[in-house]
Amino acid sequence: MNIDLLFFESSFEKKEDYISNQEIFQEYISTHSFEGNSNELLFMPPSMSSNNNKTLLIGCEDISQNNKELLELGYSIGSKLKDNCELNILNFKGDTDPIILGILLSKYNFDKYQSDDKDLVEISFKDSFEVESLI
Repeated sequence: MNIDLLFFESSFEKKEDYISNQEIFQEYISTHSFEGNSNELLFMPPSMSSNNNKTLLIGCEDISQNNKELLELGYSIGSKLKDNCELNILNFKGDTDPIILGILLSKYNFDKYQSDDKDLVEISFKDSFEVESLI
């Protein structure tokens, strides 16, 4: 399954490039009380996306380019992904490495568990990225 990651803030520009119907989009985010605040996440149905992919709206209003904040944002994104998927980062302006690392860390599994096993979720990225260690 393809999932687009769409970063949303109050000054969200070029919505028409990503959203097929602006009126339905505004109604949808109002219905779900989505305001685009930091770490606020909302899945949008494929019918609303110009790419016809399931889209995760990601609130990034107060997110700085701080690696720790981006890593936490990536972890939050990865925690929402429940099925195998290919991710496409659409409109993020900045370094995507910490976000990608956070997504991957959210799916890390230990070899020995003290609790029940989780289902394995495989994630790939549409564009290949080389990620340097941030730690």
